[in-house]
Amino acid sequence: VTSDCSEASMYWSTLRVPVRGDDSGFSLTDRDQSPLSDSIKPVFKWDTYELGYRYNPGDSEVYYWALPDEFLGSKVGAYGGNLTVLQKAVFRGDPVQDSEVIMTGNGLTLHYGLG
Repeated sequence: VTSDCSEASMYWSTLRVPVRGDDSGFSLTDRDQSPLSDSIKPVFKWDTYELGYRYNPGDSEVYYWALPDEFLGSKVGAYGGNLTVLQKAVFRGDPVQDSEVIMTGNGLTLHYGLG
């Protein structure tokens, strides 16, 4: 603890990762971040510039997007900033009641949109 405080010389900026093709650094993972089968991987759609995954009939597991290395590590400079996630889901059947975003680090796990 100190009484000698001053303004930090840090600032935040927008981190954007363009998705251009299948080798974008994005991958899929499960809730526990366990390794998935090689057949479970995102596919880039050149006509819409979207990264997607199509569930196979009978799939019941929930998958999450794992972000590229640029988003990993210390992000103390992001303090006061925000995280914007754009997602689109086309599905049939009952919606899954689970977290939409899970952030893990430094021994903590934060859930957003827990159903």
